[in-house]
Amino acid sequence: YESVMQGAEVSPGTMLSLLNHQLYHSTPMEKYATLFLAIYDGETRRLTYSNAGHLPPLLLGEDGSCCRLHHGGTVVGLFDEVPYAEDTGHLRPGDIFLAYSDGVTEPENDFGEFGEERLVSIVQENRDLPLARISEVVTAAVDDWIGAAEQPDDVTLALARVR
Repeated sequence: YESVMQGAEVSPGTMLSLLNHQLYHSTPMEKYATLFLAIYDGETRRLTYSNAGHLPPLLLGEDGSCCRLHHGGTVVGLFDEVPYAEDTGHLRPGDIFLAYSDGVTEPENDFGEFGEERLVSIVQENRDLPLARISEVVTAAVDDWIGAAEQPDDVTLALARVR
């Protein structure tokens, strides 16, 4: 893996391949993880990323656009020598990066799942608020959706706004 090390400091795909190799050889066979890894250059607004089986984060534009960051590969740690594709995008001022756990979109009530569409709608409607407030609004909406039922999973959000 020495040849793979070259360029690993700037390549999310290479870093995920190395991590996968290490986890595959150092953990029990049934253990694995999902992971999204990105490098962001604030000067050029360039995001280079690779996704290892995680729910694809979203880029939400001020114009209402929604882009899924899905390039990558499977989970890390389950199979050896897995390649991870990566992609690069140029972000625009005002874009919101939104990563989330399945505890945000999968909770159900009598009307069905909370869902990604509802999540995107809430973030877009509140996009001018501070990010911490957007997170509170989403968390409250998920809590309201669940009602008295027990929360089945963690509710995790990661938000960033491009300047």
